[in-house]
Amino acid sequence: IDGFKPAHRKLLYTMYEMNPASRRLIQVLPADAEETSRVFDLLLGDNLAGRKEHIALHGAEYLDDLDVS
Repeated sequence: IDGFKPAHRKLLYTMYEMNPASRRLIQVLPADAEETSRVFDLLLGDNLAGRKEHIALHGAEYLDDLDVS
């Protein structure tokens, strides 16, 4: 039995497990599209070294936003 789930099923599963009181939806406007694409590519792409560097430099900025419930 394979435990693999397609990415879209993982996203839905994860979203329903998140704390509804603290999850939020952020609107991305066309003016933000280029920067948003760059960040998505950095955090979800194949550039592991770039991702680690970004997290090391900016990870502390997001500690208050973590949902660890």
